Amino acid sequence: MRPGPLRVREPDGGAAPRRHLDDWTATMGNPAPTAGTVRRGRHRATLTSGEIATVLKASTAEHDWSAPLAPLGPLVAGRDLSGLRAAAAAHGVDSLSYLTLRGLPDVDAAVMDDLGEAYRSAAMGHVRALADLDALGDALPPGVPWLVFKGPVLSELLYTRPDLRGYGDLDVLVPRRAFADVVVALERSGLRVLDTNWNLLAREERGQVHIGLRLGTPADVHWHLVNRAAVRRTVAVPGDALFGRSRRVRLGGRTVSTLHPVDTLLHLCLHAALPGGRRLLWLKDIERALATDAPDWDDVVATAHRWRVALPVAAMLLRVQRTLGASLPPEVVTALAPSRLRREAVRRAAASWSLEVPPRLPALTPVVLPSLRDSAAACLAAVSARLTTGDVTSRLARRVAGLAGGDTTAGTPAVFAPGGDEDARARYLQQVGGSPEPPAA
Repeated sequence: MRPGPLRVREPDGGAAPRRHLDDWTATMGNPAPTAGTVRRGRHRATLTSGEIATVLKASTAEHDWSAPLAPLGPLVAGRDLSGLRAAAAAHGVDSLSYLTLRGLPDVDAAVMDDLGEAYRSAAMGHVRALADLDALGDALPPGVPWLVFKGPVLSELLYTRPDLRGYGDLDVLVPRRAFADVVVALERSGLRVLDTNWNLLAREERGQVHIGLRLGTPADVHWHLVNRAAVRRTVAVPGDALFGRSRRVRLGGRTVSTLHPVDTLLHLCLHAALPGGRRLLWLKDIERALATDAPDWDDVVATAHRWRVALPVAAMLLRVQRTLGASLPPEVVTALAPSRLRREAVRRAAASWSLEVPPRLPALTPVVLPSLRDSAAACLAAVSARLTTGDVTSRLARRVAGLAGGDTTAGTPAVFAPGGDEDARARYLQQVGGSPEPPAA
């Protein structure tokens, strides 16, 4: 394969023009008027699942975000868009949908109000997260390396405007052996650890804890990119080695480290694949990574095999190509899945989902993509891992609720339920700091 040039995008550069942060935050309280909006009682009919998929796909495609996408006008005019609103939220593309539909004539006013509120909330959340990130950097112990990934890194570096992608938290990676010192230092600075189920964290060897930051942004402080040990053992994703090829970028008023562009791409693929790769936002993130930092495909293939994630990466790349039209050299899939049997498994996994299926409903083949690994033993271990998690009960309950049309977000995450005292906390932190990274299956 001929590698493409690896281009690290500077925060203020890039092929597409970017609006300064102040430009769009200044307009958040004054959304553009929607011409001829009507109330829901006059709407003819709700959109079908196929029509919702068409609107979502068009909303996710790159276009002039400062103007409505006129070709969608005849499809959405006078229609009840409540189904679209729910789908946009489930797929994490509220902001993209709002900017795409804003200003179209005869559009559902109630839904546009909801989307507009979600857009402004996400944009203000980004401003708040950058301030919290700055304070978090000051609270971390001096001399301990750390890097930021996902969240503001994607919004600022991969998307042409930071208001296009919302997110709910900050993700920070620190070296494993410094993890306990980091947690203690953050608490001494006045921040609060949100996790209380220390028995669960120790039993599943969780790779992160949740920290409440001063302005309200939650932070996931990781010592590994993969949270549960049962899943970590099915791959060979490195931990501390990621710092050796990290890059420096500017987020808000601070220069920080983040993952190498190839490591960012692979992590986005794996992060999407583990829960089934069924959210459009995850696919859009991967498409943006491919478009913004043209990858060195030889590095992508070599690193994916070294991490033992070549097959899930190949499946997600194929899914992004089929859904969003991302450019993907055909030889890449062959290099990631060298045998005919593996390529067939990748194709089936990539095709096991449709945009017309709500992402929070159970897939017909729920273990195909999440359990796809580079070896048969790792695949079996991944299936077992999905059946032995402390969160499995609440996850199944949310899926059943989704099928019944109920609340799919109910239930407290298991790590926030009481479970263990200060001794259990000390055992978990000692377990993290004193154990080498386990070998992959």
